[in-house]
Amino acid sequence: MNLLNEVKEEFFFTTYNIDQLISKYLIKRLGVNDIETINALGLKGRMTFETRLDLLMQIRSVSKLNKKKLEIYSKLYQSLMLKKDTLLNATGKYFEFLAENYPQEDTMTSDKKVGKILTDFVLDVQHIIEKISKIPTLKIINDDDRSVEKVVHLSAI
Repeated sequence: MNLLNEVKEEFFFTTYNIDQLISKYLIKRLGVNDIETINALGLKGRMTFETRLDLLMQIRSVSKLNKKKLEIYSKLYQSLMLKKDTLLNATGKYFEFLAENYPQEDTMTSDKKVGKILTDFVLDVQHIIEKISKIPTLKIINDDDRSVEKVVHLSAI
């Protein structure tokens, strides 16, 4: 199925972007300047995507629905990486949840419907990660009208 292969490529591309967002969030939280400073977060690091995602969910509060979406995303990623499984087979047990949360028109063919559900899911997960991985900043204006951005420590929130 060509459409599912395209979705699979989008899945891997989005996973790379999500991984980078999580890593950047974690280095800011740890107060270091770059990813390579922390060996586990670098491209050759030992911290897996699943571990980074789990760590982010432990640090930031996530709604039950979004947590379920992130857990399914992580399981699909793990299935694709370890088993070299097709995306369609990997989604089998999660498909009811995905179909319920990403409804499609009944006029679509089943292949297109599955592809669209998966595409919507992948983009939604990226949006969720973008939203929760942002570190709050305050703009402070000095007396000389120059603004300075400061990271707000999460303990202060």
